[in-house]
Amino acid sequence: MVTPTDVVKSIFGKALELESAARSAYLDETCAAAPALRAEVDGLLDALSRAGGFMAAPAPPERPGSVVAGRYELVEELGQGGMGTVFMAEQTHPVRRPVALKLVKPGMDTRAVLARFEAERQALALMDHPNIARVLDAGMTDAGRPFFVMELVRGSPITAYCDGARLGPRERLGLFVQVCRAVQHAHQKGVIHRDIKPNNVLVGLYDGEPVPKVIDFGIAKAVGRTPAGTTPETGLGAVVGTPEYMSPEQARLDNHDVDTRSDVYSLGVLLYELLTGTTPLQRARVREEALLEVLRLAREEEPPRPSARLAATPELPAVAAGRGLEPRRLVAAVRGELDWVVMKCLEKDRARRYESADALAADVEQYLADGPVRACPPSAWYLFRKAARRHRSALTVAAAAGAALVLGTAVSAWHAVRATRAEQHARADRERALRAEARADERAADAEAQRALAELHARISLIVSKPGESFGPIRIWLTQGDGDPETLLRIAANLVAREPDNDEAWKLLAVAYEAAGHHTEARAHFERAAADAPGSAAANNRLAWLLAMCPDPALRDPGRAVRHARAAVELAPRGHWYWNTLGVAHYRAGDWSAAIDALERSNALGWDDGYNSFFLAMAHAQRGDRGEARRWYESGLERQKPALPFVGTELRRIREETEALLGQ
Repeated sequence: MVTPTDVVKSIFGKALELESAARSAYLDETCAAAPALRAEVDGLLDALSRAGGFMAAPAPPERPGSVVAGRYELVEELGQGGMGTVFMAEQTHPVRRPVALKLVKPGMDTRAVLARFEAERQALALMDHPNIARVLDAGMTDAGRPFFVMELVRGSPITAYCDGARLGPRERLGLFVQVCRAVQHAHQKGVIHRDIKPNNVLVGLYDGEPVPKVIDFGIAKAVGRTPAGTTPETGLGAVVGTPEYMSPEQARLDNHDVDTRSDVYSLGVLLYELLTGTTPLQRARVREEALLEVLRLAREEEPPRPSARLAATPELPAVAAGRGLEPRRLVAAVRGELDWVVMKCLEKDRARRYESADALAADVEQYLADGPVRACPPSAWYLFRKAARRHRSALTVAAAAGAALVLGTAVSAWHAVRATRAEQHARADRERALRAEARADERAADAEAQRALAELHARISLIVSKPGESFGPIRIWLTQGDGDPETLLRIAANLVAREPDNDEAWKLLAVAYEAAGHHTEARAHFERAAADAPGSAAANNRLAWLLAMCPDPALRDPGRAVRHARAAVELAPRGHWYWNTLGVAHYRAGDWSAAIDALERSNALGWDDGYNSFFLAMAHAQRGDRGEARRWYESGLERQKPALPFVGTELRRIREETEALLGQ
């Protein structure tokens, strides 16, 4: 990590090695764009020259075993930052408890460092949130160095905790939402963190539940005002933060123009790492490149989408294992909406990011609830404008060449048009003759089609005349390849027009819409059927099936599917197909045990043409029972064998989903 202190130390150390004239030339070149940085280095050099040999020996540094302020016994060092050291300590009175104590390092007690240390203490004192470490006390050591005491967070960096617990993407997102709420609280208190990263988000167990805590507001910045009047301004030329997690506006030598959306960017980097195991700007590049190049990359380089980074990394198997998923399933889980959410955070133009940490948390919660997210991929026009700005010169040349090409093409086309008109007239004569011949063939084919349509109409009319029929025969007829969905749709529409009060005709129309792929219309009609006939097992069952199995994910609603399927089995507890639908709905809702119970009940009632077996295979696989999953998959293949030449779209889709889950 490259910190402001590291930059000052590096330049200061190099300057000490040079003679006076060479030192001045070196500093003029190195600090040309950063006068504040030059002033700080000059100050250190001046202080060193004035100190001479009369400087008194500094007070010995505090170490484990030391007692601070008469009541805090230092136990062990937990870590060091640019300006302070954090110890685990034991408070002895007025109460005994473990705490974290942070104090300024010996030799670092300059006015700027003390001001920043006091700013951190004041910033933390403003906070009152369960996911932010609380300040308990503050004071001065016997040596005159300030300290403050915080609650001791016994935990690991959030990425290490999630990897150690093998948390899946959804569990990681749940912790991430809490982090966003904590950052939002800081923003509401007028504080920008400016260094959100895994080491500053610790996760510990409280009453057996993982709770993230945001720590280390050492480089926090006030929003619009200074907390308690103490937050120092960042000097021109000082780079504040950790490069891998910096926003583009923070990755500048003149980074005064930083607002709360900078923390939103850093939250996006943290989410990227939680999902992929790496940061958009990879650490190896940060270590290899010079500081100014690292800052340029942070400002200008567009990161790959998380799913693209996962798909390209050779460590994908290990990353997926740390998330409890197979590699293909991890990439599929991240692709799409999670890609969009992360990339909206990582927009270089902050006006296109989430406007707040709260808005980011709300979108993640929408994703977890299977609702629509606000984030969406950038438009083609937006991508074109960005590419045009990056390649303006090349685009100008290409535009000029294109204009010349269009002009030449237009002249050639004019001559070609004149040459082809005669050919078109001849072709039109031939086509008229062919159409006359085709009409004769169509009349013969139409007579045959009318006979087939009349037969189909008779079969459907027979089913519609039976109130309470679930249209199972029609559905099987369609899914096994014998029926034409568009023909069924025309017939159903005619029936509804002829008998508008016939509820069964309306249900048939809904089935026909679904079979023809018109899922939005199907859902509307199924909703009407269920509302008009709340006591109908068939109506509830059909709506539940569509809500659980619709090929359009936007129309799925597993929670409602479970409710309607449960209503169907309560109305008709011996209906094997209804128990099958309940099992499918539970599976889509992620309740594997309930899915297995319902599907086995359907089997016990004597029905399975492959649906039950394939879903039982997937449910057992989700529970980690690969042997049982394999047995049910093979059972599904056996049960569908008689229909193999006519396997319908829906059953084939379920079988392919099962094979993908089992890695077939």
